[in-house]
Amino acid sequence: MEIATSINKPASLKFKLTNRVKAFTKFHAYFTSNSCIDFTVTPKNGDLEPYGREGTPIEVVFCPTQYKKTWTGKLII
Repeated sequence: MEIATSINKPASLKFKLTNRVKAFTKFHAYFTSNSCIDFTVTPKNGDLEPYGREGTPIEVVFCPTQYKKTWTGKLII
């Protein structure tokens, strides 16, 4: 996925995610250590909805504080 914005202007991407099985599962969401620090994710912890349900809402926000052609981040859930 791609998020585009200007410096110091936050942009977000929202999506819903379900578990692969028909059961609730605890999750922890974070960006890898080599990701740009200007990426954030909410919620960081919670219950992932079971397969077949609407899905748990996840939001990724990017607000760059420096100029660079491309920033990257790898989200782990």
